[in-house]
Amino acid sequence: MSTISNQYGNDVIGGSFAPQRTQDTASVGQEVELRVQPVRGKRPGSAKIAITVDRTGSTSAFQQGVPLIAGHALRSLAGTISKLDIDLSSHGDEDFGEMPIQLVQSGTVEHVIEAIEGIAYGGGFDEPESHAQALQRLLDITPWGLRMLYCRNVAMGFLTADTKPLPSGKSMRQLGQEYKAKGVKLILVCQSTPNLQELVDAAGGFLIPISNNPDNAEIQKVVAALCATLTITMSSAGGTIPMSAVV
Repeated sequence: MSTISNQYGNDVIGGSFAPQRTQDTASVGQEVELRVQPVRGKRPGSAKIAITVDRTGSTSAFQQGVPLIAGHALRSLAGTISKLDIDLSSHGDEDFGEMPIQLVQSGTVEHVIEAIEGIAYGGGFDEPESHAQALQRLLDITPWGLRMLYCRNVAMGFLTADTKPLPSGKSMRQLGQEYKAKGVKLILVCQSTPNLQELVDAAGGFLIPISNNPDNAEIQKVVAALCATLTITMSSAGGTIPMSAVV
């Protein structure tokens, strides 16, 4: 797998400089059947996870905590479900031309953790930041799984400071409702602000405080939220595959 360096000093796995949506082999509007082979000791099913990390200077205060929290959460999840498909991007302040950059596309847990560890933080220049724009783009361009019984979709954001409003004029509540309507669970590891809390509440998601030196209890909050969102349990009758989204 090739790697190249982008203008922010980060290694881009696969060489993607901007978010790219993959094209399904099925025709438009045709539902694609996901065929997941159960792995011994894991539950059948798959998860699509799209992560965005705020790479502005304000996140530099949490640059040790972000990969630590993400690493524990993703490795824990990888031990419980048959297939993980993870995208990773970083975002800056779009008012200063700091557009989102896709770092990993359809990567493994270890590729994603390595890329998070390599993010260089800087820029932004002021607060608040363009979090809502990044989360809107993440929702719109990610190739989410089509079969909800077999694939769970989750967006994660590692953010600091508050978010700027969306240029479209859409409210945080409306953006959250879009996440909910598309069946994408939203998990934000961030500094709690009224705007971000409104977004998460409307999405029916989780907001967990960010920390640079998280203790085990703080890490487990993220692990619990992610695993509860994605864990698949077979019904006793074997006819359906319900998914738990409750912690």
